Amino acid sequence: MECSKGQYDTMMSYCKDHQGDGFNHLGYFMYWSPIRPSPTSYTWLGLSPRWYCSEIVIGALKEGEIIDGSVSDSMHPHELYKLVQGQSMADCGRNMNQMNLRFV
Repeated sequence: MECSKGQYDTMMSYCKDHQGDGFNHLGYFMYWSPIRPSPTSYTWLGLSPRWYCSEIVIGALKEGEIIDGSVSDSMHPHELYKLVQGQSMADCGRNMNQMNLRFV
């Protein structure tokens, strides 16, 4: 996904700030429910936030203003993929130097 250096730095900082936070098991298995624990709901119990993969990605993308703030903070990973697939690529950008494109 395209972003400025400032957006990248903001998102990287966001992720580093949450490094070591736990996994949001309840949120992951209850993502379909209208009542589910958000990543920050655990702080009410004196715990650090807990995330599952798409939640931390959504949080970082919102922090970097890549996606709109109206996007749900919690969604199934495949729903997030469908949301961003038009702005992203199927493979990680770090592998671009190993890619060979052939037009037949």
